[in-house]
Amino acid sequence: GEGRPVIVTDAQKDWFRNAERWTLQTLAARYGAEELAVNDRAPLQEWDDPPMRTRFVSLAEYAAYARGEPTSFSREPAENPWYANSWEPFTKFPELLAQWSYPYFVEDGLTHERDEANLINYSKIFMGVP
Repeated sequence: GEGRPVIVTDAQKDWFRNAERWTLQTLAARYGAEELAVNDRAPLQEWDDPPMRTRFVSLAEYAAYARGEPTSFSREPAENPWYANSWEPFTKFPELLAQWSYPYFVEDGLTHERDEANLINYSKIFMGVP
């Protein structure tokens, strides 16, 4: 009922078709030149002190950071890991949208047609490191 916690044990069963295509390394190999905003806070909070820092890097460079390799931004002292939380690939690369679906228990809020007005606000991908 409403307000009762649940445990979903098969949430990702059919979530991604071709999941191996969605690893950070695979995405970087194919879309590595794409520019991403990376931040040292996720999510941003108004009271963050010090304030969030943002850098713009390629997806290939972010993948290198995730592998532990030195990058232009990883050399900066940071209390938190850098997150890539603003990549919007679905309008530019509609083949990605064709490979993705919502879990069965979440309403599909994306239009799966080439309609940029509906995709642009709902299509960000969040990436982070452990």
